[in-house]
Amino acid sequence: MGGLIMAVILIVIGLSALSVVMNLASFLIGWLVIGLIAGFLANYMMKGRSGDLIANLVYGLLGSVISGYVLAALNLWRLHNNLVGEIVFSTIGAMAVIGLSRLLSSNRPTYPR
Repeated sequence: MGGLIMAVILIVIGLSALSVVMNLASFLIGWLVIGLIAGFLANYMMKGRSGDLIANLVYGLLGSVISGYVLAALNLWRLHNNLVGEIVFSTIGAMAVIGLSRLLSSNRPTYPR
């Protein structure tokens, strides 16, 4: 009887741990997808090079972090709480990151004609 109770406890603990891991994985995947979308939109609006997947992802993720901090500092974090708000404000943050990187870069980007 004691072994059965211990087995049930271990199964419950294992399922709880699996649930936490799955929630974390879905959160990270969602954050990466939103970052990629925001980076692509920002790069498109700022007329950057297309096809730079990693750069778009980095711009979008940095933009998401920056916009999250700015909105939290202004006590407007609720605007960042839904999918559309996340994409919009992450794109604005990514545009700021792209603009700052262009400002600090010695190489000026070549714009498509």
